[in-house]
Amino acid sequence: MILLNDQVLVGDQPMYAISGVETDTTNNRMELMGVLKGIEEVLTIAGDGTPFEIEVVSDSQYVVYGSSKWMKSWIMDGKFRQGKLTNFDLWNKMRGYIEQLGEKLKYTWTRGHDGDYYNEVCDKLAVDAYKQYKKQHNLA
Repeated sequence: MILLNDQVLVGDQPMYAISGVETDTTNNRMELMGVLKGIEEVLTIAGDGTPFEIEVVSDSQYVVYGSSKWMKSWIMDGKFRQGKLTNFDLWNKMRGYIEQLGEKLKYTWTRGHDGDYYNEVCDKLAVDAYKQYKKQHNLA
């Protein structure tokens, strides 16, 4: 789930949000997918350059620490060369963004369901997207 704050991205719009559903997946995969989609959207809006920082705020330690800390050791110990990483396809995309954006890409972990406004909105968007999916596919 991605929520992009308008103050950085889209001018006078109060909020810009993207949500979606993928079946047969894991929470970690979707958390990482959400961040990747958000970064892709920011880069699309920015066009040729990214003159501002992108701050990834997530309640997923998997995403935040994977991107900001563990990535370096995964590269050093050869997991990227050997493709031994769970969700390798997504982590490989993240690695590309990390290399492309460098210091412009920041990460902040926030506790889930603890009153962070944007985290709560993202959670609601995720739940609503799943409910919509179930309704469209006549699932209980």
